[in-house]
Amino acid sequence: MSRVGQADGAERQEERAANAARSLLKSAKTSAKRSKSSRDFGKRMREKVAFSNWLDKYVRGEDGKSGSRESQAVSVFRKYGEGSVTETEALERIRSISGRAFRARVLEEGQGPLRAVVPPEILAFMPKNIIVKVDEDGRIEQVTDVFANDRDTLGVKIAKMQSLLKQYNSIAAQVKKDLKSEDEVTRLSALITAILMETGIRPGSEGSQAIQVVGGKEIPIETFGAITLGPNHVSFIRDNFVTLRFIGKKGTENIADLTDPEIIEEIRMLAEREGSDRLFVTKDGRTISYSDLMRYFRDRFDGVTPTDFRKLKATRVVFEELQNQKDELREDIERLAEEETEDLRQRIVERIVESLDVAVEKSRERLSHISSRTTKESYINPKVLLDFLSRGEVADSLEDAVMFGEKYLVFDVDKFTARPLVANPPHLMALHAILMGLD
Repeated sequence: MSRVGQADGAERQEERAANAARSLLKSAKTSAKRSKSSRDFGKRMREKVAFSNWLDKYVRGEDGKSGSRESQAVSVFRKYGEGSVTETEALERIRSISGRAFRARVLEEGQGPLRAVVPPEILAFMPKNIIVKVDEDGRIEQVTDVFANDRDTLGVKIAKMQSLLKQYNSIAAQVKKDLKSEDEVTRLSALITAILMETGIRPGSEGSQAIQVVGGKEIPIETFGAITLGPNHVSFIRDNFVTLRFIGKKGTENIADLTDPEIIEEIRMLAEREGSDRLFVTKDGRTISYSDLMRYFRDRFDGVTPTDFRKLKATRVVFEELQNQKDELREDIERLAEEETEDLRQRIVERIVESLDVAVEKSRERLSHISSRTTKESYINPKVLLDFLSRGEVADSLEDAVMFGEKYLVFDVDKFTARPLVANPPHLMALHAILMGLD
C-alpha cells in the first residue's frame, strides 16, 4: 500500500467507524442510566453483540495497545451516555481511536516477516515503523517504513546513504581541493563541510534558539551548529586534537572532536583573528550562511545535503562499536553455549542486546541526542543491524553492510559462535508460513 493509499485507508476507516457508531451511541444512553459504575457500563456495552462486533472491526487488534484503545472507546460511549460530551465530540474521538487502530493493523501486518525472525528485544533497536519486505524465500526486497514520513521514507534515507557512501571518497577529495581555493566563501564552505564529515554535528543557522527553564521562567538561548561556531567554542587540546563544545538544538550541550591536522590548522588561524564572534567570516566581514553552504553542496555533490553526514556518523559509530566488541561478544556467547542451559537462545539474545545497547548509546552521545529513541528512529541505518543479525557478526566494512549486506532476513544464533548450538526455532519456516497465509 502506498503512502497515499495508507492515508486514504485510514480516513475511510475513521469515517466508517464514526458512521457505524452513531446508532450505537443511542444505546449508550440506556446503558448509562442502568449502570451502577463505569465498570458496569463497560460490561453492559460489551455484552451487546453489535457493540462487540464494532470493537472487533474498528478498535481491537493484535498489537500491545489494543486494550488501551478499547478502554478509550468504551469511555467515549460512557461519557456520551452520561451527557458529558456531545455527539460531535464523541464521533471525533472515535475517528481518532479507529485511525490509530487502522495504523496499528497495517504495521502489524507489514512487520509480520520481521517479527517472525527478529526477537522483540532486538527489534526495539530498529525504527518502530520499519517494514522489511521479502519474497517467499525470505530474500529481502525492500527496507522501508509506514506512516512515518510522506516523502523522506526510511527507504529513501537508506538509498541516500548508499549514494553518499559511493560518493564519499570523491566528496573528500573535492573538499580537500576546495580548502586551497582562492575564493573565501568556497574555502570556508569546504572547511565547514570537512567538520560535518568528521563530527556529524548539525550545520546550524544564524538566529537559531532554544528555550531553557531557569528559576521557573522560560528563557530563549542562542543555539549553534558548524556554520555559527565561534572561537569560544573551540578548545585546542593538542596539536592534533580539538574539542568543539557548544549549545545545540533543544538547548543540549554538544561535544565533538576533530583530529585532522589540516582542518585543525585552518580553524586555529580563524580562531586567532580578532574582531569577530564567528569563525567562518571572510576578510571583508561577510559571515558564511546556511544558504552559502547549501549552494556549495548543490554545485558539487549530487543529491547530498549537509545533514546526510549526521546520519552517516550515527550509523558509522554503531558499526565501529560492534566491530570493537566483535571478539568479546563471540567469546561470551561461546561461554554461554558451553553451559547448555534450556534458555540458551534467550541468554544469547540478551548478550547481543547488551552489545547493541552500548553501540547505540555511543551513537547517541556523539550526536548529543537527549534520547536514544531519536537516534534509533531517525539516524541509524537499520541495514547495519539486519546485516549483523544475518551474518552473526559485523561486516568487514560499513559499505559491505549498507550496500552489499546479507540478502536474507534471518537471525540464527548458531552464526554467533564458531560451533553449532542447540537447535534454533525454524525461523524461515515460520516466515514461509506467514507469507503463505498459513500462520
